[in-house]
Order: sequence, then structure tokens, then C-alpha cells
Amino acid sequence: MFRLSNIRIGIKLAIMSGLGVLLMATMVGTQMLGNAEVRSANEIANMQQHIARDLQSAKVYERGMQIAVRDIRLAQSADDLQKAVKNLEEQQKGAHRWIDPIVEKLRVPENRVLMEKAKGLVDRYAAGAKEIAGLRGEAITLQANTTPEAAARVTALGEEAKRYARERTLPMVAELEGIVEKVETVASGLAEKEVANAEQSMTLSERIGLV
Repeated sequence: MFRLSNIRIGIKLAIMSGLGVLLMATMVGTQMLGNAEVRSANEIANMQQHIARDLQSAKVYERGMQIAVRDIRLAQSADDLQKAVKNLEEQQKGAHRWIDPIVEKLRVPENRVLMEKAKGLVDRYAAGAKEIAGLRGEAITLQANTTPEAAARVTALGEEAKRYARERTLPMVAELEGIVEKVETVASGLAEKEVANAEQSMTLSERIGLV
């Protein structure tokens, strides 16, 4: 009959040593796996946090474009109009500087499509603003003419600019703002989720190590 006491002490020690090594290897492996999961979750969380911050910066330039359009519509001289258009172009470049790199960082395909659309909206909005600038430029030129016909044309140009802004540029900027807000909300939510995942992985790894 087989009994544990019949096993030689050398074999017993070898078995115990083997079990000790196996347990230690398991603990180390579990710790390494847990660390890898925590590191991965933290990297994803940091990326999403960067995306959310970059989108906030993009919103600053988006609002700068809106201010430039307001200045275009209120310009009273060719010089004022030129400055407003130049500011519009600078704000447009600034928006692209933050929006364009975000597309490559996004993990959610739907958000990537939305940000590609946002890039197009920035340029379409700027193009629409320049159409308004053209109308305003013509009105400024006619202001020097005091004839009734010129005054009537200035009024008509003003109404046309208002209609263009109401029907074209305002809907575009509203859509752009909606896209940026949506993607920013998703990015912030993913960052919070990954931080929670990292904490959960760390806790699980500690408990396994303790066992």
C-alpha cells in the first residue's frame, strides 16, 4: 500500500521545492499580467483624456471663427473687412491644427467618421464666411455712393448676408459644435471607464497575490 511516509525525504523535498517554484511562478505571472492590464488601461485613459483636451482647444478656435464672421458682418471699412477675413483664416488653421490629429487617435469608428465630417465643416464654414465677406465688401464700396439706388443695393446686400448666415453658416457651425461635443463626451466617458478598469485590475492582482 502506497503511503506518503514511504517516499524518501529527498523526493519529498524535491516535490515541495517544485510546488514552491510553481506557486512563485504563478504569482509572478499573475502580477505581470495584472501590471500589463493596468498599463494598457492607463495608456488608453491617457489617450482619451488627451483627445478630450484637444477637442476643448478646437472649440476655442471654432468660436474664434464665429467671432471673425461677426466682425466680417459688422465691418465698416475695407481695412476692417480684410482684418476680419485674415482672422477667420487664422482661426480656421488653428481648428485644423487640433482636429486633424484627433482623427488618427480615435478608437470608435463612428467618432472617426464624425471628426472627418468636422474637418469638412470647418472648411465649408470658412468658405461660407468668405461669401458673406464678398457681400459685405460690395456694400462697403457702395456706401461711398449717396444715390438712392446705391443705398437700396446696400440694404439688399445686408439682407442677403443675413439670409446666407441664417440658412448656411449658422446651421453648419451648429452641426460642428454638436459633433465636437459628442466626441468629447464619448472620449471623457472612455477615459473614466479605463481608469476604473485599471483600478479593478490592480485590485484583482493584489488579491490573487495575497492568496
